[in-house]
Amino acid sequence: MLFTALWWKDAVIRAARTALLFAIPFFPSAAQIGGTHWLALMLGAGFGFITSLITSVAVLPEETTGTIIPKWKAIANRVSRSFAQGLVAGLGTAVILTDVDWVVAIEVALTGAVGSLILGLLTALPETAQVITGDPVAPPLPSQEA
Repeated sequence: MLFTALWWKDAVIRAARTALLFAIPFFPSAAQIGGTHWLALMLGAGFGFITSLITSVAVLPEETTGTIIPKWKAIANRVSRSFAQGLVAGLGTAVILTDVDWVVAIEVALTGAVGSLILGLLTALPETAQVITGDPVAPPLPSQEA
């Protein structure tokens, strides 16, 4: 299942969602006429995309291992990963650690975490789905007494 066309499609979709979530905090400043914040928006989104792909490879999604976990645990796992990815993306826009705009870095991380929480609550997560193996057993027919 790992590194198949379907796996890469899912990984790219997750990375695109992450990139969009990480770009949201930059939209107001980038939308200003003559604003120079488009580079920060693109860097934040790009780092979000890359960190999501790296996370997909490093931490195998549960749907590839077949592990079923409770939905709250799956959402908490995704939210914490999104926060960490957002923080890395926010740090990645600085040349040295003292150049980090911590407010923006935390905004990006929190936006990613909240977005991940909302998506987790609104969508079905593959690692929480119950897999049916074999033929389902049909319920018994009610007996008809005359």
